[in-house]
Amino acid sequence: TPTRHPGDSSSLGVESTQTHTATAAMATFQKGDSNRCRNAYEKVLHAQLARALLDPHKKNKHISVGRCRMLAVNHAVALPSYEELSAAGFDPDAVPRERWAVPNDCHRSDKKIAEEGLCTGPCRRCASVTSADRT
Repeated sequence: TPTRHPGDSSSLGVESTQTHTATAAMATFQKGDSNRCRNAYEKVLHAQLARALLDPHKKNKHISVGRCRMLAVNHAVALPSYEELSAAGFDPDAVPRERWAVPNDCHRSDKKIAEEGLCTGPCRRCASVTSADRT
């Protein structure tokens, strides 16, 4: 299984040793951080993509962190990293734009990729799923 990003909805309430080690250098992951990250990513996506494109991806009024990252990969939308957002109090406007980047990994689980489909842009996670399918 891939290492989970602390902002992924799939890591809510459960931190693996890898995640805990990765977050030790930054502020401690707090309950609700994935929601704050999701809200920041949604704000960025809504500013750059049409509502008609985003609305079908909403579940319970929101787009999951993984799906936000997938949309950013697919549409080449730069996002601030989880670490930068956390340090900026989850305010994307407080992270300098030059530090934003188009994600190269959606961080979605196999189950979510099977349900939602592969990223159409360059994504390490989806590439690893498709290469595993060919073996």
